[in-house]
Amino acid sequence: MSAGGSISAGGSGTVTVQGTGSSSGAGYGIAVSGTSSIISSNGGNVSVTGNGSSSYAGVYVGLAGVISAGSAGTVTVIGNGSASATGDNNYGVYITDASSMITSSGGNVGITGTGGGTGSSASNYGVFAFAGGKITAGGTGTVTVQGTGGVAGGQSNGVLNGSKQ
Repeated sequence: MSAGGSISAGGSGTVTVQGTGSSSGAGYGIAVSGTSSIISSNGGNVSVTGNGSSSYAGVYVGLAGVISAGSAGTVTVIGNGSASATGDNNYGVYITDASSMITSSGGNVGITGTGGGTGSSASNYGVFAFAGGKITAGGTGTVTVQGTGGVAGGQSNGVLNGSKQ
């Protein structure tokens, strides 16, 4: 989804989005990219699960993309980098750019990412927050981030908040 695409539910409706990158090429499992691109609810829970392929993230949020839940709705994001990709940068969950965010108005936010890669593949982070990308919860909501680095051909941290190593 890019450049203003929207998936949303009103009231207490829930949103569930699942995606897998191309089996014959490269692709994000889920991409929320560009100003006004959003996956959201007004008060229900939001669940996003993505599996990347060939050096693409399972879930990518960038260029001012947003995943959010209103009121007490929770946000759950699960991303897996491609375990069979020989290239680098098989991130589980990748959030980048200052206006990009995964957030709630008051519910809990849970992010789980598993990096991929095989052979000498490197930089396969479980969760990578970069260039101002934000993971937040409003009100009394909590934030839980769990990451498992992929194959260790190079730096493959579970969770990396900041610059690539």
